[in-house]
Amino acid sequence: MFNESIEEFRHSVVRNFEPHDHPSNCHLLTDFHVEHNINLPGVTISPSIQVHLPGAKSAFICPISIDEKCSNRTAHLYANALASILTFSTGRRVVAPRDRYYNRAALNEENCLALAILHPVLTAGPGYVSPRLTQEDINSYIASSNNLISKLRTISYEHYIMAMQAIRLVNLSIINKRQDFGLAYFLGVGAIEAVATNAIKRPKIKHPKEKDWERTAKENEQFSELLKAYKAARGGNYLKERYTKFINDFAPSEIWKTLLPHPKQDRIDILKNLINPDGSRYPADKLWNEFTPEELSSSEIQQAIQASYDHRCDFVHNGEQPPHKDPNARSHFFQNIDEYSKGVPRTTFVLNYELIIAIARHAISRWIQTLPGEE
Repeated sequence: MFNESIEEFRHSVVRNFEPHDHPSNCHLLTDFHVEHNINLPGVTISPSIQVHLPGAKSAFICPISIDEKCSNRTAHLYANALASILTFSTGRRVVAPRDRYYNRAALNEENCLALAILHPVLTAGPGYVSPRLTQEDINSYIASSNNLISKLRTISYEHYIMAMQAIRLVNLSIINKRQDFGLAYFLGVGAIEAVATNAIKRPKIKHPKEKDWERTAKENEQFSELLKAYKAARGGNYLKERYTKFINDFAPSEIWKTLLPHPKQDRIDILKNLINPDGSRYPADKLWNEFTPEELSSSEIQQAIQASYDHRCDFVHNGEQPPHKDPNARSHFFQNIDEYSKGVPRTTFVLNYELIIAIARHAISRWIQTLPGEE
C-alpha cells in the first residue's frame, strides 16, 4: 500500500528499529540512463545497470543506498515513495520493486533479468523513449529533486501526506500512459484537482435577495422549506471552478512555453550534442498547423482548461476516452479537434497530455513551496 511508503519516507512518529552501521539498499528502474552517482537528501543513486531485452527494449536498473534511518526490510517501501517523487520532479518514468527480495547491494545476472522485465523501455521505433540525457537535463533533474525532497521534509505532516498523494497520481499517470491514455489523462487532471480542493477555497455564492427570503421564511413555514431546498441545491463544491482557478493562479498560460519542451526537442538535443556539445539548445520549429497560447484568446484558453476537467469526468463516470486523436503529441500545446455542427465546420482546442502533466508538476510544486515549515 502506498500509505506505507508515505510513512516510510518520512515517519510521523519516532520509531524504534534495529540499529545498523551500513546503509539500506534497494533499486529503482528508470527510462533513462544514469551515468554517474546522484546524491539526494538521505539517498545516493548509483549508475544504471543496462539490461538488453529482446527487440529494441532495454531496462535501466539503478542501485540506491539509503543513508537515513530505514530498515533493510522496508527499503522497498522507501524506494517506492522515492520513485514517485523522482517521476514527479523529472517527468520521466521511475518505478521500484514491490517486495523486499531485491533489497540488497549487489545483483547477479538472474536478479537483473527478473527486475528488467518489471520495467522494459522501448528505445527505438514508434513511441520510443530516448534514454540519453543532456547535461542540462541532468542538472535540472537533480536540482528539482533536491528542492522537492528538502521541502517535503519540512512542511507539516498533514500537508506532506496531501502532497505525496498528488505526487503519486502524477507518477501513476506517467507510468500508465502507454497502457491506457484515458486513464493517464484522468490521473493527471485528478492530481491537479486533489491539490486545488485544498489550495482554492470553495466560493461563497449567495443570491442578492437571499436576506429578504430568510426574513420571509421566518413567517412562512412552506417558504422556509423551499429556501432550505434551494440552499442545499446551490451548495456544490464548485470543483471545476476551483480546478480552473488553481491552474490560472499557479500555472497560467503565459508561462506554458517555459514548462514544456517541444515534442521534437529531445531528438534535436541528442543530434546536436553528438555534433557539437557546447551546452546550448537549438529550438524546435513550430509546425504549420499548431497553435501557441499567445495565438488563442483568453476565452479559448479557459474553455480548453475547463474541457480537460470535463474529459476527466467523462472517463470516470462513462468510461469515455478523451477526444485526442494521437496519444503522443506532435504539436506543442494543443490538439485541434475539427467538428461539424449543422454542416458548419468548428475547431476546438484540447490540452495535450504532456501539457496537463507539465501544468500538474509546476502548479503542485509551486503550491508545495508556499506551504509553511513545520513548527
